[in-house]
Amino acid sequence: MFVIVIYDIPDNKRRTRLFKALKGFGTPVQFSAFECILTDKHFREMQEVIRNIIDCSKDKCRIYTLCNGCRVSIKNVGTGEVVKDRNVIIV
Repeated sequence: MFVIVIYDIPDNKRRTRLFKALKGFGTPVQFSAFECILTDKHFREMQEVIRNIIDCSKDKCRIYTLCNGCRVSIKNVGTGEVVKDRNVIIV
């Protein structure tokens, strides 16, 4: 599934921790915004990681899942590209 994660975290330490954690799930495309291609299992794991890092009383985090039809309609203005499927090598 194609997922966009955006967050607004005022605390530098938590924001940095979340950024580093999300790099294990996707690609940073803007400040505090990631695009991820995830399995259902990794999607659940990512949500748990986010819950364990953020302070729900102070921080904001939104996760958007996009269907394939929505994903192909993403328009990019300026530099950068929409994240492509991860390369899979079967041995």
